[in-house]
Amino acid sequence: MDAARDAGQRVGGVTAMSPYLRERCPACFALASTGRSFDVGGDVHIAADGNFMHRRFTHAGECPPIAFETRAMVPKAFVDAVGQALEAAGKRPPRPYASRVPERVLKQCAKSHAPQACALGGV
Repeated sequence: MDAARDAGQRVGGVTAMSPYLRERCPACFALASTGRSFDVGGDVHIAADGNFMHRRFTHAGECPPIAFETRAMVPKAFVDAVGQALEAAGKRPPRPYASRVPERVLKQCAKSHAPQACALGGV
C-alpha cells in the first residue's frame, strides 16, 4: 500500500462515499471514484476547525460560489438563533470576576517567582 501511495496510485478500500454525505455536499463527496493518494490531496479534506476558514474565505470574497443547493444538517433557524445569542452576549459588559484563590496566596506566589527570591532560595 505504501508503494502504491508513493507512486501516486489509488489506494484504500472505500468504493463510494456515503449517500448521506453526498446529498449534503455533492461538491465534496460526490466523487466519480475514490482512493486518491494523499500525495495528490486524498479524496476529501475534513476541517478540524469546523470549517471556520471556509466561512472566513466566503466573507473575504476568496471562496468560489457553491453551484448547487445545499441541504443543511442543522436547521438555519437554529444557526441564526445561536448567532444572535452570541452577538448579544458579546455586547454585554463582562461579569465581575471573583478569584477562588485568596489574594494573600496570590501575592505569596508572586513573591516566590521574583528574581531576588530565586537568588535567596525562595520565600
